[in-house]
Amino acid sequence: MQPYALAARALRGDTIYHRYPYMEAPSGARIGSTSQEVNTRKPQKNNSFELFPNPSNGRFTLKLDAEIENLRVSVYDLTGRNVYEFQWRDQSKAQTLSLQHLSNGVYYVQVRSGNQFFGVKPIVIQP
Repeated sequence: MQPYALAARALRGDTIYHRYPYMEAPSGARIGSTSQEVNTRKPQKNNSFELFPNPSNGRFTLKLDAEIENLRVSVYDLTGRNVYEFQWRDQSKAQTLSLQHLSNGVYYVQVRSGNQFFGVKPIVIQP
């Protein structure tokens, strides 16, 4: 695996970059030869997801725009360490994620199904 940086929008709208040395680059990602930044495809409109409420106490609802089987939800801390993994096997459009076991702070939620990458969104856990 090659380390790469992930561009994400902060809650205020600023673009922030984090280096994730242990994450697998999403399909369709282009890794630059000098900066090692990833330019990922934007999720298609019918393959997007919402996370709410954000911020929260650690309980989030993940809502999909479409019913998709075998969805994998991964949560990463700011250092790129995978701190939570969830395999969503049924075809429901919404699921509650309980991340109350994690410390307060900012995390990134990555959603994918097989080789299809849906996106990464930041979440904030606070008391």
